[in-house]
Amino acid sequence: MRHSVIIILINVLLNTNSYAQTVNFYYDRGVEKLKSEKYEEAIKDFDYVTEHYPDYFEAYNDRGLSRLALNDIEGAFTDFTKSIEVNPEYLKAYMNRAHLYHKQNKALKAIDDYSKVISIQPKLIEAFEKRGEIYFEIKKYQQARSDLEKAIIRKSKNPKNYYILALISIENKNYNKAILQLNDLIRLSPEDANAFYQRGISKFYIEKYSESKQDLYKAVQYGIDTKDLYIFRARVNFETAQWEQALSDYSYLIDSLRQKDAENYVYRGIAKKETGNLMAAIKDFSKAIARDRSNATAYFERGECYSKLKKDIQAQRDFEDAIERKPDCYRAYFKKAVFEFDRRRFEEAVKDFSKSLKYNPNDMESLYLRGASYFELGEKKDACKDLEKASALGHEEAKKDHYRLCYGVK
Repeated sequence: MRHSVIIILINVLLNTNSYAQTVNFYYDRGVEKLKSEKYEEAIKDFDYVTEHYPDYFEAYNDRGLSRLALNDIEGAFTDFTKSIEVNPEYLKAYMNRAHLYHKQNKALKAIDDYSKVISIQPKLIEAFEKRGEIYFEIKKYQQARSDLEKAIIRKSKNPKNYYILALISIENKNYNKAILQLNDLIRLSPEDANAFYQRGISKFYIEKYSESKQDLYKAVQYGIDTKDLYIFRARVNFETAQWEQALSDYSYLIDSLRQKDAENYVYRGIAKKETGNLMAAIKDFSKAIARDRSNATAYFERGECYSKLKKDIQAQRDFEDAIERKPDCYRAYFKKAVFEFDRRRFEEAVKDFSKSLKYNPNDMESLYLRGASYFELGEKKDACKDLEKASALGHEEAKKDHYRLCYGVK
């Protein structure tokens, strides 16, 4: 009797082992088919496994991946969730479901799954990275920064971490910090076009124009060809008085990229003016005015061109239009005042120099010329006061005239 029981037990164990081997065979074959992208065949093998062994949590997860590859989103969700129900600590299923939630724009549910992964395995770098990325997308920058910094502390070498951290710093206008983060990114990925682009922008905002220019040209070299990049690069060339290069960039923006807004015409017009092409500059300023009649700079710059061409009536009209649109446009008041001064209309000159000085009180040229105008009007006290102030600011002619006119010293 005892011998018979032992024989039965052995047979049960052998059958159980054989059954387990059969299930594992189907699972392993399903995995190979999944890797070979034979998704429908893989699903059949995983179906066999889950039907005969309902607690085989890996099979649910891998069947979910197969269904996801066939764009069966609902089926994939169901399988990842079932895998988690069978084994609440199976990290792969949480990661896969979180990824799918993210793709379906269900950010908070994805965050919940990544948080569960982190609670189970606090050293899993990828979970911090993915959760940080989602926090960034939903503009929870503090949480995003915390997760990405934790990933870096855990020795992540993913360049994207530094890129997102830099974007957060730029969003917060902390450009110096962004530059340091982008330096780290470039060390990991020396030809990352976006890194050079963002570092170029950051350097632009802290007025490191030469360095900004180098980065923006490298961004183009490594593949970025967007209007925003050329806008920044054109501005850098403009700010560093590289007029030919600025003209080239603004022409590319306007003529090739069709960025025909008023500001681009104004900047290109100034570049043309600075390179001596006054009539072409006037055309650009006129185009800017046609697009934005409130643009005081366009009126002022066109007035300057007319003034250089000795077209005084048009120049004065443009200076007045600039003032009408921007009452604190001290440069336009100054130009009007110089026009009056040159024609010995000193009372009008004094009025316009005074308006210019109201908005730019330490302009030594305005002080000097107003002082000269006062002197011509016989108002020596006011003249000497302006000449003294202009002299103190470093105006050499004012120093000479102050001593000569106010103290009789040659």
